[in-house]
Formats: sequence, structure tokens, C-alpha cells
Amino acid sequence: MKRALFGCAHLFVSTTAWALTVDLQVQNETCSYADGSVYAAVSGGVPPYTYLWGGGETTEGISNLGSGTYSVTVTDFVGTQVTEQATVISADYGTLDYNYPHPYCPGQNYHEFFFPPGPHGIPVDVSPWSSSLGIIAQVPPPAGPNNWYLDPGSIAPGSSQSVTFWDVNGCSGTLNFTAGYPITVWPSFTVVDVQGSCTSQGTGKVTFVTTPTTMGDMYYILKPEGSTEYEGWETNLETVAPDVYAFGYLEPGNYWLLYRLALTYSLLQGGGCTTDSILVTIPDLGPTCGSISGSTYMDYNSDCIDTEANATNVVVEIQPGPIYTTSNGGYSVVVPNGSYTLTTSVAAIAQSCPAGATVNGANTIANIGHQATIPLDVAISLASGPARPGFQVHHTVHVENLSSSSSGATTTTLTFDPTLSYISATPTPSTVSGNTITWNGSALDLFQDRDYQIQLQVPPDVGLIGTELLASATIAVANTDGDVSNNTASASITVTGSFDPNDKTAYTSTRGSNELYFIDQDEWIDYVIRYQNTGTDTAFTIVVTDTLPATLDPASISLVSASHAHIWSVQGQGTLKFIFPNILLPDSNVNEPMSHGLISFRIRPKQPLSAGTAIQNITNIYFDFNPPVITEPSVLVAEFSTDITERIGSSPMLYPNPAKNRVFIELPNNTFIIESRITTIDGRVVHGWKGSVRRLDLDVERFPAGVYHFGVRSSDGGWEYASFVKE
Repeated sequence: MKRALFGCAHLFVSTTAWALTVDLQVQNETCSYADGSVYAAVSGGVPPYTYLWGGGETTEGISNLGSGTYSVTVTDFVGTQVTEQATVISADYGTLDYNYPHPYCPGQNYHEFFFPPGPHGIPVDVSPWSSSLGIIAQVPPPAGPNNWYLDPGSIAPGSSQSVTFWDVNGCSGTLNFTAGYPITVWPSFTVVDVQGSCTSQGTGKVTFVTTPTTMGDMYYILKPEGSTEYEGWETNLETVAPDVYAFGYLEPGNYWLLYRLALTYSLLQGGGCTTDSILVTIPDLGPTCGSISGSTYMDYNSDCIDTEANATNVVVEIQPGPIYTTSNGGYSVVVPNGSYTLTTSVAAIAQSCPAGATVNGANTIANIGHQATIPLDVAISLASGPARPGFQVHHTVHVENLSSSSSGATTTTLTFDPTLSYISATPTPSTVSGNTITWNGSALDLFQDRDYQIQLQVPPDVGLIGTELLASATIAVANTDGDVSNNTASASITVTGSFDPNDKTAYTSTRGSNELYFIDQDEWIDYVIRYQNTGTDTAFTIVVTDTLPATLDPASISLVSASHAHIWSVQGQGTLKFIFPNILLPDSNVNEPMSHGLISFRIRPKQPLSAGTAIQNITNIYFDFNPPVITEPSVLVAEFSTDITERIGSSPMLYPNPAKNRVFIELPNNTFIIESRITTIDGRVVHGWKGSVRRLDLDVERFPAGVYHFGVRSSDGGWEYASFVKE
């Protein structure tokens, strides 16, 4: 019998185990709050591992530990054991920096929060802390209960303090902070308008200007006199313009106008500082009145329902009366009880929805719809300040979209008299070439306007006194303008040696005379009001009022330009008011060129106007709280232009008429022409010339078709006029 032998193959596995190592990672507790922890980080040996802490825990780490020594034994898979221990220590708060100084109210202690609630904040049930400087206490409701503040008492404003503090558990720390400053200078109020109230309805209104402030959150309060409550906190407060506000719907009586400054870090004493500022009286207009309010809007869909865009800068005339008010999309006016009809007068749009109201001691709504009369109409105007040898002269260009369509891109150009030199302009021009300044601008949207301010230098030559400086401005738009006759404007300034810094000047449509309004040729009167701060300090708010005479039509007012940001309105029987909030106009001793300002507006006389009628107008200019500066009267006498022609003795010869390309004009008896102007029928100057010729030859090919007035001044000093038609 044979045996079979089987061979055996043997597999040997060799393993090398690294030494078992335990590293304890410690998070110390914060003072005595048992928030320490220890974690065992294991390496080497043969996993898996088991853990046994001195307290019987079998997890990798233990937490919520107070100060002390903690041990753990780690056993690997093959039974190897390692025991390690670690100490958790108690750590104080250390050093905290709080360097955000805030203003605080006069008479208050200085309070600062420095511990908002956090993972190691102060427990609610812990008594207030103590410190080396004052006490640290919990903020009372409603700001509490988990905010804590330092009350160091009276300390030097702006000083830096280092405070050691302890809590009831013996934990300590150091707080470094910088104290703020008590409020010593408050922003100022200027009341610029007060409207009375009917007895049976709160129609009163007070409009005020405030100086800008960065002292935290500012609130405005109108508190009835004698009241202990802050009634009216933000109630019925309307933002009219930047830094211009109004409280409305007020009952008759006296009110305190106040500031309330909410200091985030001074909520401990009533939430901030409050100070009385101005006592305002709302007159009682009696029981037999009410108000009319509403909107002025574009009625694109002809349904006479206000769901479309606002129509702005609208003068509303209320009959019987007449009573006037201004709408920038909305209006409100107090009137005696009765029935009224409301009409508007605005360039490029026309009232399309009739509006009426019956008032009986309450408010009546009357919305007024409009339709565009032409698709697009952009207008430009130009006004200038005084010109004196060696001083700067200021030009203001105003462009405005009078319609409800976009203009497309704009190009605005000013050509100033070559006698002058360019200094600066705002906004920055696209180009300045010789005496021509150009601005390439974005589109003017519906009823949008834009201003350009230009500073030019008059040479220091007294021989210029009496010289007339001419300037012209044009506006071109990308889209088709339905009326290009108002796309050009001009201004003429006579260089003077001295002048009244606050004056009012009237210019007629034809610019034919500084004393006469020609009934058969003039249509508008352009008034330029110039003012200057000749005091000894900055003027913060300027208010200009103009009570229009009965010879002028308030419904026809159109703002031309102004040198500074402003708001304007027409009120009552025809009082025009301009408000320049925070104009910060320097006095002439500090900055003479920038101490000037101007306003220009256009208005029609009321018709019919009889020859010999004097149109006299003055203006009141209020610098802050000072009494008004009253300008010398501006006087124009209505006459027919034939009176002047007869005085000169002859009429100009103008041909051909109608004209296509060129027009010629000459005076009889070989009289020289030394100056000429061409104006449109609405009074805008489209051509100006000076020289000395017997016959004037002018290119009118680029003039739009229409009727034009031609005025020439002879070497005898008189003006003569003629009209022609451009085909």
C-alpha cells in the first residue's frame, strides 16, 4: 500500500504597532462658569480604542468642566493602556477695548454699553458688577435684560479710561474705552412757511428747514404748547426736499418744534436728547373754511382717472378768487366754503379733465388731468449776475423738458462774450474751446430739468464800464423737438463800476427797452433777482418772496433759472416764494465770487393792458433770521412801440418779407445801425449783433419757420422795430 505525501505551504504575517499615544487638548473655563473641556486625541496602538475618565465617562471628550485636574485611560484593541491627565484652569475676562465715542445729552452721566449678550455674557440672575470707576449695571427694559452698561458718572469728555471690573463670581477684566462728548451745538430750525387752520378741520401746516447733522438718528417733533407728551412724533411729517420738511393737518394753536436725537448708546435716560427750539403759531382761520387737495397728472388714456405720471411745476388757479397754489404732482390749499373751478397753466401740456370742488368745512379731492400739446418740447434759459471790472461774473443755464416724453441724449452749449475768460463750471463741461462751453448729457425724462453754473472773469479794465457783454445758450436733443423756438436763449449784461448787490431787473420779450413794455410786440417779462451776502458770516437759509402786483398774471409764471438748489411755490392771491435751504452762502469778505446768487422767472402781464400802465414790482430777500432786504422797485411802463418809432422819426426798411435765406434791414437818412436783436414771438432772443453798418445783411436760413421781431438801435441811440416771416 502506497502512501501519498502532501506538502504544506506556510504564510507568515509580520505586524509592527506604533506606540499608543494620548494627547489631551484643553479648553479652559471662563472664570467660574464651568465651561471648560478636555478632548483625548489618540494615535498609535491598535484601534479601536476605549476611554475611561476619572469620573466614569467613556467618551472621547468631556465638557462643562470647572477648574481642576482630569485624567483618562485609553485602551487599544490588543489591551495596551495609556493614562494621561490635564488641568483646566480658570481664565478671567482679559482686556476689552471699546473705542467708539458717541455724543451724549447735556446733564447726563456718560453711559456706554460694552457687554451685549454672548456665549459668556452675564447671566440674568447675577447681581450688577462693580468696577474701579463706576458701576456696571443691567440695562432696564425695554432695552434689557441681557445688555450691560458702564455708568462711570461725570468724566472728562473725550478722555480715555481704563476700568478694572469684577463680577460676583470673582472674575475680573479690564475695559479700555474713550468717552464721547456732550451735545453743545444743536442743529438749527428755520420756519419758512406757516399755513393757518380751519376751526373744524386740521388744515394747518408748518414748513421748516434744518441744518444737516451727522449726530445719529434725528427725529422731528411738533408738540402742542403745554403738553408733557411728545405728541406728533413723526406724525404727518412730509419731506419736501433735502433738509426741508413740513408738518401738516394741524389744528389751530401753538406748537413747539423740537429735535429729538436718539443716541444708540444713551438709551438709559428716555432714549435720547430733546430740546425746545421754536414756538410756532397756527392761526385760526375760523369755522367757514375747508381745503381742496388732489393731484396733477398726465391722462394718457383719456379716462380722467389718476393712474399715470405726475405733472410737476404746475400752477393751479382756483376761481372765484383767484387763489393760487403750486403742484409738484400733488397740492393742497385752504379756501373759504363755497364752490370752485380749478384750472392750470403749463407749457407743452394742457388741462384735459375739468376740475371742480365744493367745500363745506372739510377736505375735497380734485384731481386734474392733462394731455400733451406736442410730443416733445425742451427749453433752455440763461441768466447772469452783475459784471464789474476785475470781478467774476456768474452765468446760470437752465434746461427743462416741458413735456412728458424723453428727450434722448442732450448737447448743451454756452457761448460767452470773448471779452471774458473761463474759470470753472458745474457740472464739468465735456469741452471748453475758446469762448464756447459744451456739455454732452444724458436724456431729460418727463418734466426733468438740469442746471449749469458757470464762473467767468471780467478783465480789470475800468474802460469796460458801460460795455454790453453778450452770451447765448443752445440745447440740442436726439429726439425730435416739437418746438425749437425755445432751444436758444441769450443774455446781455452791462459792465458797471458799482451796483446794489440786491436788486431786481425786468427784461421784456423784445429786449427793446429797459423802461417800456411794448403792448403790440412784447409778450413776457423776464425778472432777474440778484442777491449777495454782504454780512459777516455764512447765510444758511435764504428765502425770497415776491408779492406780485395786480398787473401780472400768477397763472403764467415759469421758472427760468436759479444759481442754487431751491424749491418754489405760488400762494394766495399771487405771492411767489423761493426757498434756498442750507445754501451756505459765504459772506463777501470771505469769498466774494461765491457770495452771489440769482433767480430768474418769466411772467405775462394781465390783459388787456392799457398804455401808460406802470408795472411795478419789488422783492423781499431774507437772510436767515434777519429782517428782509427790499430791492428797489423794478418799473416798466406799458406803451405802444409806435411811440418810440415816432420819437426816432422813421421806421426801418426790412426786405424781403417773407424771407427764405437772407434778410436785409436799413435805416433811412444814412443812419448807422450799431446793434440788433431778433426775437421769437415768445420773446426769446435768437440773434444778437453789435457793430456799425448802414445796412445789415443776416443769414436766416437755419431759422425755423415762423414770425420774428427785429429790433435795431441807431447811432442816434433809439430803437426801432419791424416783424418778418421766415418761410
